[in-house]
Amino acid sequence: MIAVITTVRNGLPFLEENLVSVAAQGVSEHVHVVVDDGSTDGTAAWLTANWQTRVELILSQPVGRGRALNIGWRAVEAEFVAILDADDAASPVWLQEMLKVMRAHPQIDVLGCRGVMAREHVEDTPSDDAVPEILPADRFLMMNPVHHSGVLIRRQALAKVNGYDESRKSLFDYALWVALLESGACIANLDRGYIFRRIHDRQHFESRKRIAYLKGCFGLRRRVSASLLGGRGRLIPYLTFVYGLLPQDLRHWVRYWRRYGNTARGE
Repeated sequence: MIAVITTVRNGLPFLEENLVSVAAQGVSEHVHVVVDDGSTDGTAAWLTANWQTRVELILSQPVGRGRALNIGWRAVEAEFVAILDADDAASPVWLQEMLKVMRAHPQIDVLGCRGVMAREHVEDTPSDDAVPEILPADRFLMMNPVHHSGVLIRRQALAKVNGYDESRKSLFDYALWVALLESGACIANLDRGYIFRRIHDRQHFESRKRIAYLKGCFGLRRRVSASLLGGRGRLIPYLTFVYGLLPQDLRHWVRYWRRYGNTARGE
């Protein structure tokens, strides 16, 4: 059994495509748990009227993202927990392909996939040669390499670390991966674009509260260095914090140069 968890607050413009995409999954034993986290835009009423008999609907007062995620995965006894953000939609082969890899690699506790920003790039055909990439701890030092929306997690591993950290204001997924690594979990990525990401102004915590976001990343990166890498890379959290203070256009130019600079120079 797979429990797909979607938390939503004021997500009415995006939610229907999310729900339809989960209902269309090729895995029969799955349940979609939708936690409405205190919506005030009519989302709760729309869900109740149109989807209450088709999803496990949980209505709550505003409790925050971390608490809402924990309410969701704890509501259903399932071997696997999958996350799909309310403003995203999934390929019809998402769950069956992710589950196939997890069954073939029982050592993997967390399996992520790619999110794409164009519908035509969503991969909707089964793959016979998808090989997961096991992520070492140092991959989590400079960035969060796992896309939260679309991830598949073994419930046993999630329960071992008591789920998401409800004391946080952001970076719930990044903090969870670090906690799981500290518990000995194995995290991997699958290079398959199973999630369609819809980008909009309300989506990015980073753009709304940038300094708080950077401080959160800084703390998690220091934790990776100290608890997982024996102190290696201890300067990287400071360097990435300073880099994050640069204007967005300059950061985009740096990323472009790093990716394409050698090619542009003919090297």
